[in-house]
Amino acid sequence: MVGDFDGDGKAEPGIWRSSEGVWIIPKSSTNYTEFLFSQWGQAGDTPIVADVDADGRADLGFYRNGLWGFLRSSLNYDFCCGQFFSWGGVRLQPVVGDFDGDGKADIAYIVPSSGAQSAAYMRF
Repeated sequence: MVGDFDGDGKAEPGIWRSSEGVWIIPKSSTNYTEFLFSQWGQAGDTPIVADVDADGRADLGFYRNGLWGFLRSSLNYDFCCGQFFSWGGVRLQPVVGDFDGDGKADIAYIVPSSGAQSAAYMRF
């Protein structure tokens, strides 16, 4: 998983250990000598990296059968203030991006193809 988790303008190569729901991210601002460790998510989740709070740093997220969960970098990835959305469902592909240009990542999902057509649904 790649994102700028420490806000220094460089992307860090994060690791999502799916068997344990653990994130391990070496910080480029410390020449990769310090790490961000977080237990966020569980086995079977789809990991998500996105700037949902528009602070210029990547947030940790997961998607699980329609449940989105984010630990925001603006709150130092504190578990006290996880942000959750219930939107989507089983077997849908989650995607994130700034679809409306406001500087914050928006959540979306893709519905599997039906008759050679797929559909994407976004939430702003």
